[in-house]
Amino acid sequence: MADKNYIVNSTSISVVGHIRSIVYDLPKKNYELIPNSVSEFLKTLRKKTFSEIYNDTPSEYRDTLTEYLNFCLEKEYILEIPSEISKKSFPELNLKYESPYLISNLVIELDNTSIINDGKIKTILTLIKCYNIQIIFGKDFDYENISIILKSICDVGLRSIELIMAFKIDFDYEYFTKSFKNISFIFLYSAPTKGFIKKHFLGLQQIFTSINKFEISYYKSSDFFNVDINLFTESQNYHTYYNGKLFIDANGNIKNSSLSKKVFGNINS
Repeated sequence: MADKNYIVNSTSISVVGHIRSIVYDLPKKNYELIPNSVSEFLKTLRKKTFSEIYNDTPSEYRDTLTEYLNFCLEKEYILEIPSEISKKSFPELNLKYESPYLISNLVIELDNTSIINDGKIKTILTLIKCYNIQIIFGKDFDYENISIILKSICDVGLRSIELIMAFKIDFDYEYFTKSFKNISFIFLYSAPTKGFIKKHFLGLQQIFTSINKFEISYYKSSDFFNVDINLFTESQNYHTYYNGKLFIDANGNIKNSSLSKKVFGNINS
């Protein structure tokens, strides 16, 4: 076996499950399910050289081991480095979670009876210095006002905007993604078909339709599951559904989430 030096990419992290594992490619914001044996191979490679693993492996399993190596190299879960460089030159990823924001994500419900206007939304975002917002529009909301809201908050410094709205025929949803580059996705419920009007690029600018009515739940579809370094490190320390989240319903009630029963106040009082 030729003596080559390999390291496990520090931003590719595998997590072992009961019957299979998952490996996260954090910079690319994607993931892939893998056999537990591949995850064990990655874990072992962090401690030993491939030559050591190969020599310790019974001959009848060495072809499989080589397949694991080639697969991980192709996916860039493993990187080849010059043999004279030590693995110690490539430290493990620091999984300490730090955030300068008390509130990282704001969710607001809007319908035709809401007394939350675009100016108030901008004021809230500015005060709490939030960088992600999700706006849930009721089926009866006047869509002509959506552009007004987006224009009013576009200079706040938002990292991402998520829009959830009922499907309407002949409405130009792609106008929003073209006009507001920090829109991460638009989810259209009660549509005639399920699928993508526009697929995402690196987790952004996705437009997805569903035939179902919109219902808030703890479940998150894999269609919108993009894991980056911030989310992964946050999950090691906090419950990511609740941590740093603020929810304001159509009546202005302030809660930790839409499913929370406790109301902390009202923005109109």
